[in-house]
Amino acid sequence: MKKSANSNMYEVSLTEAWDRYGARLDGAFECPALVVSSTILPDQAKNALSSSIEALGYGKAACTFFVIGAIAEPAAADSLTDADLFSVIEGLDPLVLIIADEEAASACSRAYRNDVVVPDKGRLLGRDVVGFKNFAAMLETPQDKQRAWGLLKRLPRLES
Repeated sequence: MKKSANSNMYEVSLTEAWDRYGARLDGAFECPALVVSSTILPDQAKNALSSSIEALGYGKAACTFFVIGAIAEPAAADSLTDADLFSVIEGLDPLVLIIADEEAASACSRAYRNDVVVPDKGRLLGRDVVGFKNFAAMLETPQDKQRAWGLLKRLPRLES
């Protein structure tokens, strides 16, 4: 990657994160909202999160999805260290962080050396975070869908 004098430090970090971890990333390059999960989320869960983030004012297709567990891509066959996880989150520098399952919450807790309680809202290095025990499973019943939306609504609205 060529770094021009016109790049700012945020753009360079963002590009480097995509270059290094792109096999584990999907969605919005700019990353207003980062969703961290231990496995690839089903399309229904991705669509629900994208719609929720859009409803909160972050824009259409504002979610970036990051898988920390094993995936089929040979380029991502190596497991992530806690330092890798910290590096990719800080490199992408999302406005909000959504942790989709307990395994991802545990990994983020280790990476940030700070408890991420699920299900709940919290903060990591000044960034608003919501964590779920299993977001995808919550889409199975109307009551759990409402609970998930209730937690997502605790993220700050982005006024346009």
